[in-house]
Formats: sequence, structure tokens, C-alpha cells
Amino acid sequence: LVFALYWALADRTTLRKVLLVIASLIFYMAWNPAPVVLLIWLTVVDWAVGKWLRRTEHPAARKAILALSLVNNLGLLFLFKYADWITQSVVDAAASFDVHLVYQPLGLLLPVGLSFIVFQGMSYTIDVYRRDLRTRESWLDVAVFMTFFPHVVAGPIVRASDFLPQVDEKPTLDDARGARALVRIASGMFKKLVIADFLAANIVDRVFADPGNYTGFEVTTAVFAYTLQIYYDFSAYSDIAIGTAALFGFVLKENFDKPYLSPNLFEFWRRWHMSLGSWLRDYLYIPL
Repeated sequence: LVFALYWALADRTTLRKVLLVIASLIFYMAWNPAPVVLLIWLTVVDWAVGKWLRRTEHPAARKAILALSLVNNLGLLFLFKYADWITQSVVDAAASFDVHLVYQPLGLLLPVGLSFIVFQGMSYTIDVYRRDLRTRESWLDVAVFMTFFPHVVAGPIVRASDFLPQVDEKPTLDDARGARALVRIASGMFKKLVIADFLAANIVDRVFADPGNYTGFEVTTAVFAYTLQIYYDFSAYSDIAIGTAALFGFVLKENFDKPYLSPNLFEFWRRWHMSLGSWLRDYLYIPL
């Protein structure tokens, strides 16, 4: 339905963007409706920070504005990733003194793919701060970038400088690109449903649940099977995301490059989850 509506609106730029945002939010809420509030909040704050940076020339002020975005993004990431563990530790400590506390786990509100959303939002504000990317006046542009449903849950991590210029262009899709996109989606489905899920259900989950009941050879086999399971599981989602995005005229960068064929560990990390590795290199390692 979204595919048909999108291409019916191919010549209507604003309506096309509105459709993508609405479809993406509905897709996101299908897992759990509550966290969509956080997704919208992150989008609004990063959009506002970008506009604020455009209007500010003083170096110290620009750093302070950027810091606001980083604190907001990383603060929410830390809160929802680790607050339950910290709170549970406090509850356990209180129980040792016969003080019984009750709390509601924040994990129930944990947005799916929060790490990916945070890294993407930071790529926008950091690039605007560096003047490598022009500020977007329209919240809709930033919202399409932040919420685009093919990659919002599990990547690949998309950079604003790569994605936003594609938002401005009229989308195109010929038979060859459409066929490649469908093959890519089918490949991802095969990796996930046939290989990864088979390994999980028939080897990994059984042995990991009670390794004492299995021989050393069986445990070793399960460990190697798990390395294949996580690769085929994760790379499958990347394939599906890249193929789905292509059906809407967007090009997403590759996320895996046959990492288990790497000759050494350093090469392996360059070829595993490449969108994260390059993000950490350009936004963390090189600046430090």
C-alpha cells in the first residue's frame, strides 16, 4: 500500500515526505506505540539544534548548542539502556536492609533501534556544526531521515549527508533496480528464516540453554553455529532494509562485506557492521 501511494505521489515532494513519515511512525508503533514519543522528540530536538546552529556564528555558542544535542541523544540512550540495571541494583540493595521498593521497568518503553536513531541524529547535528551539511528548515526533511522505516529498527546506520540529498530528488525506479531490490529482500529473508532461525532453533538455543547435557564437541559446534546465526540474522536485516529502501528510490550503503572471510581480526572489524565502524571512525575516533 505504501509503495503504491508513494509512487503515485512521486511528483508531489511534500506529500511524498508526509507519506513516508506517517508510514514510518505507524511501522514503528506496530512493535510498541509508546516509544514513538521519544522518536519524535529526538527528531524535533535535532531539527531545532540544526536551525539554531545556522543562526549562530560564535564558536563557544555553537559548541554549547551542539553539546545540547549530544547530551539529549546520548542521555536518552544511557537512560533507557541502563536505567533498569541501575534501578534494579538500588532495589536489590534496599531489599538487603528490608526496604522494599517497587518500580516500573523502563525497558517497557525502550525504543526499538534507539542506538541507530541516536547515531543518525548526531550525524545530522555534527555535520551541520562542521558546516559539512546545510541546515534543513523543514522538520519534515529531518523526520524522513530519522524515521525512514526500512532502516529505523536495525540499521544500516544512515548519515544525513548521504540520505538527505536523496530526499530532495524525484525518485526513480526502473525494472532492473526493482528486480535487484526484490532479489536482495528475498536473500535477506532466506538468510533470516532458513539459515539463522534454523541454527537458533535446532542447535544454538538447545545447547546454550543447558550446555552441561552436551558433549564438548556439541558445545563447540553450537558456539560456531552461533557466530553464523548472528551474522545471518544481522546481515539479513541489512539486506531487507537496503532492498526495501531501493524500492522507494533510496540507496543505502552496504553494512557487511563477507566478514568471516577476513584474513585477520582488524580486517574483520572493517567488514562487519561497516556503517557503525565508519561512523565511530569519523565522529568519535578521528575527532579524539
